[in-house]
Amino acid sequence: MRTNWVGKSVVALSLAAACAVPACDSSKPEEVARTTSAATTTLQPGDVAITCFNSNGTDFLQVTPLVPIENDTDLRYTDRETTAAGLFNTNDNESINVPVIINPADAGLAVIPAGTALRFNTAGLGNPTETVFLYQGSISATPDAGALSGGQFLWGFQMSAGGIWVASRDDANNLSERLSALGGKDTVVSSSGDAGAIVQFYYSGPTSGTKAQLQGFIADPTNWTGVTAPNASLCPGLLTVLPDATDGGGDVPVDSGGAAGADGGGDAGTGGVTGTGGAVDAQPDVTGTGGVTGTGGAVDARP
Repeated sequence: MRTNWVGKSVVALSLAAACAVPACDSSKPEEVARTTSAATTTLQPGDVAITCFNSNGTDFLQVTPLVPIENDTDLRYTDRETTAAGLFNTNDNESINVPVIINPADAGLAVIPAGTALRFNTAGLGNPTETVFLYQGSISATPDAGALSGGQFLWGFQMSAGGIWVASRDDANNLSERLSALGGKDTVVSSSGDAGAIVQFYYSGPTSGTKAQLQGFIADPTNWTGVTAPNASLCPGLLTVLPDATDGGGDVPVDSGGAAGADGGGDAGTGGVTGTGGAVDAQPDVTGTGGVTGTGGAVDARP
């Protein structure tokens, strides 16, 4: 909260190239003061996560898309506090609609692969308490408005002494409520450490999993490590995003057919019709149902 982002005027934060290990830093001068274009990839909550945060010295954030995203996709962040319903404060001393420009043209990439670590320098992040929300669209700067329009919230991050979201937005202490629109796609960590106030947090959990699994790992505060001095090399590199588990067709049910008819002493009864197997399951994780069991032949009552 050390930089004043006035009105809707923002300073573009550039990313020279997308990279995996180590995560890339942003420093291309020709990209400074670029403005974002309209979103080229429409994202949903959890499609892009915050995976590294530093609020001391040269502030930086790292975001990691968990789906492929196009070059120049519109991403923004704010460090303003919000209510659970998404009503942000209108404090001009905090950042709003700050672009995260991901333009790895020098690397020849039109699409950034899922799991790519994208780190960029910024300013104005505070400690030991701070909130950051990543989103597409625009948050209104009109007094007493502070609502998002034209996009989706993607990820939330909060560091505080208690390591909790608060029940009621607390602007004076930089504490935010948990944003309902994210549906749990967020991280909250405690900035209190044995060696003093923690200023950098980095994701240190599993580096491989499906999108849903990685979302859960990144949201879990036990998978984060805090340090009292900034060190960008600690930020995670490439995450391996595995395809969702699929069912190869479902189990094909086996039907043993109808039972043979009983004989009361005369000619043998005719057996029941053989049941047919269930249809092959074309949907993931759905088990096909078996065929109807055939009925046995009638009991022969003739001598």
